[in-house]
Order: sequence, then C-alpha cells, then structure tokens
Amino acid sequence: MTTEHAHRERSCKENRPGKSLFAYAATGGTAELSPSAPVIFRGDIYDSIEQAVQIGFDSLEWHVRAAEDIDAEILKEYCDRHQFRIAALATGMAYTMDQLSLIDEEQQRRQNAIKRLIEIIDVASHLRCVVIIGYMRGNIPDVHQYESCESLLLDSLQQLACHAESRNVLLVLEAINKEEVNYLNGVKETTDFVKRLDHPFVKVHLDTFHMDQEETDMAQSIAYCGKHIGYVHYVDRHRRIPGEGCIDFSQVTQALMHAGYRGTISLEYPPFGDVYQSAERGLTFVKTIERQCRIAQELGQK
Repeated sequence: MTTEHAHRERSCKENRPGKSLFAYAATGGTAELSPSAPVIFRGDIYDSIEQAVQIGFDSLEWHVRAAEDIDAEILKEYCDRHQFRIAALATGMAYTMDQLSLIDEEQQRRQNAIKRLIEIIDVASHLRCVVIIGYMRGNIPDVHQYESCESLLLDSLQQLACHAESRNVLLVLEAINKEEVNYLNGVKETTDFVKRLDHPFVKVHLDTFHMDQEETDMAQSIAYCGKHIGYVHYVDRHRRIPGEGCIDFSQVTQALMHAGYRGTISLEYPPFGDVYQSAERGLTFVKTIERQCRIAQELGQK
C-alpha cells in the first residue's frame, strides 16, 4: 500500500451503522465515468471509501470498465482494515465506452464481452462482491430479432453463471426502464427471464428509479420477485435523493422485508450540492425509514 493510502487509512474515522436488516452502500466511479452517471462519489476509490466510512456507509458500489481498473489485493486489504467492503462492481462502462454486448450477433465480439465480464467476476471473487449486469445485455437492434437475441443472452449468462459459481460470485440482472434499454424492462419480465435461466448465482437487481417508470405497484412487483431479489438501488423520482421526491420508500422497504430480502441497498443518485451532505442526507433517510418499518412490524406482531 502506498504512503498516501496508508495516511488515508489512519485518517478514516469508523462510524459503523447499528443493527440493520440491510447493508447500505454508496455508489461511485472514476473520473472516466460519464458526467451524467447517477453516482454519489467520483474520483479516487480510496477517497470515496474514506468519505463513505465517515458518513456511516458500510460498503461501496464501484463502476468499472475492465478488471485492470482495480488492484483487488490492495483494495481488499484496505477495506478489511476498516471493516468495510465493496458491495458490487457495476459493468455498464464496458457497453457505453467499448460497445461490448452479451447479445452481439458477431460471435467474436460477444465472446469479448463474456471475457470482459469473466475477468471482472475474478476481481469480484477476491473482493467478495456482487457483479451487476445492466447495459451489457445490450439493445435488440430489431424487434423481429427478439427471440434470437434473448437466446444469445441466455447462452451468455449461462456461460457467465458457470464461471461465477466456480468463483462464488453472485450476478444480478438489472430491470431497466424502456427509455434506456429496449427489453427486460419490468420486474416481472426480468424475474421470469431469471427463472428461465434457473441458476442460483443469477438473481434480479431492482432499482426504484426504473420501477417508478415501469411498475404500477412497486410492492406487488417486489413480492413477485421474492426470493430472486439479489441487489437493490434506492433513488427517488427524477434521480433525487431518497425522501426528496415522490416514491413511497416505506412501502418499498416493507415489501423488501416481507419478501425476506436481507442484502445490500445501494444509494444511486448524483450529489445535489455538497457531496458529503448529499450522501449523508440519503443514508439518514433510508436508515430512518427502515427503523420505522421495523418498529411497525414489531408492533404488528404483538
């Protein structure tokens, strides 16, 4: 570890969250990430971890373009020292910057996409974190090619799932609204696809921003997904900080509790004003909502 990182390590003040049903993550990425990307932290990953620890997060979701973006050994050691962890590696940059897609009709390009994700899975294995597959599933070029493209995605994910299982890494397929991706938009559609794939190391990634646009009843959709939920993003309408828009996060949190989800909730929004304060406002709100939901549940059981 460099002297600079050692200094950061000493300067981090631990502020571990109290007992919770969920782990809470902040989102971040390097300066290479698109300016429009909805992440809280940007720049150096160690600076981001330092701020996240001080605020009270217990994990960080980080956007990567390729496996070589991260020195997994140094990062894992740094996180361990702070009782902190990397929650997930987001992979969309491989699609937006390198046009790598899991449904590419050209076999070599599709294999390049699979290879890129296999390398990221290997890094995730060292970090013991989830790998998010969102944009890398690609867009279907023609509606008449839906079945053939879906078959390509199934084949690609089967290959990736076999490798992920060997490395004990969970893959999560994100349900993304139709303005950004032209298939697997709704929770039911994405859940049904994951059920067809039928692999224990592939689950569904729910995102309240996309659900707000695609679902008529978020709680019902969460219940439908049930045991297949693998990862969750919290963000309010128009990419606002949770609690500063129109989404009923009490309803969403209660639905996740009832579904038996006990994984990570990652806050995915751009900072509004000061980065530190934006992150703190979001975390304070979602932890308060969880606490209120737990009290209501306990009172209901009495």
